[in-house]
Amino acid sequence: MTNQEKIKQLRTQISELITETSSPEATVKKCADMLLSRIEILRVFYLNIKNEIIKTHDFQGTINQCLIPVREIARESLIVDANSVIIVHNHPSGKTQPSQNDKFFTDAIKNALKLFEIKLIDSIIIGTDEDYFSLAEKGIL
Repeated sequence: MTNQEKIKQLRTQISELITETSSPEATVKKCADMLLSRIEILRVFYLNIKNEIIKTHDFQGTINQCLIPVREIARESLIVDANSVIIVHNHPSGKTQPSQNDKFFTDAIKNALKLFEIKLIDSIIIGTDEDYFSLAEKGIL
């Protein structure tokens, strides 16, 4: 395979990857490595105006919580010039129902980003077997 062919193949793979945030299911697939984690992980997808991933960042928590760094998410959104953000975190218990804290921190992130005209597209909670709860799909966001 020539270098040109390798570059073309890589571009195709990248193109496929960046469009995978088009639905909650597709976003969850990008978080498969979080499904079996024993600690909570918050993954932030920073997106451009075309909803393509500019950057991802993981924040690690403990076995039952991940303190969501609202300020850091807003700061990084501005640095990478994100148009929108998707956040995903896991519940090691496997239960995807959002807690009051999940709802509170989702609102805090949404409101902080809104100040900078950055949209929080979704906040998704994943369990241990690709089950998920999308706050946007449920009309909570």
